[in-house]
Amino acid sequence: MIVFENGLPRKSDYRRFRIRLTEGEPNDYAMMEEVLSRRLQAAVSGNVKFRRLPDLILVDGGMGQLNTARRAMEALDLRVPAAGLAKERELVYLPDRPAPLSIPSHSRALHLLQRVRDEAHRFALAYHRGLRAKEARQSVLDTVPGIGPARRRRLLSHFGSLARLRRADAQEVARVAGCPARVAEAVLAAVGADRASAAPQEGN
Repeated sequence: MIVFENGLPRKSDYRRFRIRLTEGEPNDYAMMEEVLSRRLQAAVSGNVKFRRLPDLILVDGGMGQLNTARRAMEALDLRVPAAGLAKERELVYLPDRPAPLSIPSHSRALHLLQRVRDEAHRFALAYHRGLRAKEARQSVLDTVPGIGPARRRRLLSHFGSLARLRRADAQEVARVAGCPARVAEAVLAAVGADRASAAPQEGN
């Protein structure tokens, strides 16, 4: 969820939602309804941060997504102006209007709606990329015997990425993690380190 005020992003009001629905396959409509319901319920419940309702709720999509927003509002007996912006032809859907609006491409109003929609996409993609990267790092290290939460945190904090960890040698990994050499070797094997370049050179 992103928020614009006076035509500009208000990032302090952005929110990420972990979806609570667990039944069946992922459902875009159900997830959208859950997010909107939770946001609007916060306003109804008197949450100071969200007590103020928006002037317009803009959803990404057409009439189906817009009807989902309306259901979330009707369940709480709220009436907030809402619209849907469908990306394929940049059509604007409004409640109780059978045909969508086609706003001229040079319109400043359309440009603002597009900015809101594109900012929502950017925010969501950045969030999901971060989650995937975190899960990937943790899943690899979690497979290594001898690497628990504390050692994993030390490794991730020091190296910052798997790419940097792959370039390390076993001695450095052991020092950072505080683990035996055999565990450090197992870490490097798990992350796919190039042992020819990562292994320390032996003297004559």
